[in-house]
Amino acid sequence: MQLYELTITTLIQSNLHFTQINEKLSQLINGAMHLDRETAQMHVQSGYKHYCYGNLYPIEKDKQYKADKVYLFKIRTLENSFADKMYKQLPNTNNTNFKVLAIEKKQYTQKHITTLETLTPALATIDNKHWVSGDSFMQLQDRIQSNLEKKYKAFYGEELKPEQCFIKHLEILNHKPICFKYKNTSLIGNKLRIHVSEDPASQKLAFMALAVGLLEKNSSAGLGFCSAK
Repeated sequence: MQLYELTITTLIQSNLHFTQINEKLSQLINGAMHLDRETAQMHVQSGYKHYCYGNLYPIEKDKQYKADKVYLFKIRTLENSFADKMYKQLPNTNNTNFKVLAIEKKQYTQKHITTLETLTPALATIDNKHWVSGDSFMQLQDRIQSNLEKKYKAFYGEELKPEQCFIKHLEILNHKPICFKYKNTSLIGNKLRIHVSEDPASQKLAFMALAVGLLEKNSSAGLGFCSAK
């Protein structure tokens, strides 16, 4: 398994609160996708998009991202062709909030993963509501596993069924749910830490999470973007 990572250096052109960043970065990426017929079609099609993106860093402690300051963010994908197109298209994207200054592309091969940690909140919708601390841990664990199995099958065209749950231990890192804005509504997510099982199938699912994100709205809202150890 391979993933492709773009590190984008961007100048913010207007002040933004942290609750706005996910949606504004989504608009930048979507604008870039519409510069090419293939990626434009990908944007509007249903199903998994096989990419994810993270938040701006360095993180602003006062939660206000400043105009005329330079920040970085990352896009990860399983598709080399998509990474190449975004490498070319992002600098040419007209966007009122961001000016892309530089892009670096790297390729990573599957490695052993002990823990996954979400850098942006992960969102799970269970029984038509957002999962929050106090709801069933087992339901959340099952949803994480089944979601990654579906993403794997959608991309590789084959079933992947670990003999055991790929999650050895699951932790919620925030004390209260994290709320942010997206398309005139509010989304509620949680920061998660997952200790990963050792078997080969579980390791593939963990690498899948690193490449395309954990749970929902990875490509549309930048949720579930992970780091790995």
